Amino acid sequence: MHAAILALALVASTTALAPSQDTPEVDQTDPVAVYNALHAAGDHDAMVTYWADHEARVLYTIDADLEGSLALWEGARDAETGEVTLDEEAQAEIALLHERALFGARAAAETFDRPIFHDYVASFISWSPEDKLAFRGGQAAFSDAVTALGTQDFEAALVAGERCTSLAEPLGDWWGASMGLGASGAARLELGDAAGALADLSRARLLDQALGLSRSEKRNLDAMLRACVELGRTHRAIACCEALIALTTGDEAAAYATRLARLTAAE
Repeated sequence: MHAAILALALVASTTALAPSQDTPEVDQTDPVAVYNALHAAGDHDAMVTYWADHEARVLYTIDADLEGSLALWEGARDAETGEVTLDEEAQAEIALLHERALFGARAAAETFDRPIFHDYVASFISWSPEDKLAFRGGQAAFSDAVTALGTQDFEAALVAGERCTSLAEPLGDWWGASMGLGASGAARLELGDAAGALADLSRARLLDQALGLSRSEKRNLDAMLRACVELGRTHRAIACCEALIALTTGDEAAAYATRLARLTAAE
């Protein structure tokens, strides 16, 4: 799953949410528990309110249900024939996971006024068997890109990143598209193609922001800053610095502020 591939550590917020009459008492610091309880209660408005204070957890929480449903389907698929045989219990579990993911995604789309959450989930549950295999192929391609970047085989990383994006985008897998673009952008930057890198990284950054992936957004913005400096695009470099300052704190934010001052002075 995406969360496992990225291996990102997430910290739960301690912001409390007053439950409605129909919502059972749950640990408000556990987004999964709140999400499950609010879905069971059918409390859309409370879900909208809760997501507002837990943006970084939205995609991970919803995606766990999507990945769970896909795992059930894969477990019922014959590797040789490709035939899928799901018993009634598995069918009911998949239906529940899809319904809950849609519940969470609709609420998130309303909370942040961004349709990407709903589109991502609706796309996922619409996939054909071939689409599901393509999705796994995109994940495998991203894994290859990460490995290649780690060994500084930037040509291979570029090919793998582009393959990831080409598989993800037609599926509406916006998380996968972001990862593929980030990988190919990073590879292009190391290969001396600052303009091509900036194009890929910019698209990845916009997807990251829409999906609430602030850590990925920060990483891609930092690479964008480097590309802008190499290309002599000072005003855009300044914009990147300003965005990075807003996403960071402490010494890291101070370092970007110093860079911003130098860019502004050189304008």
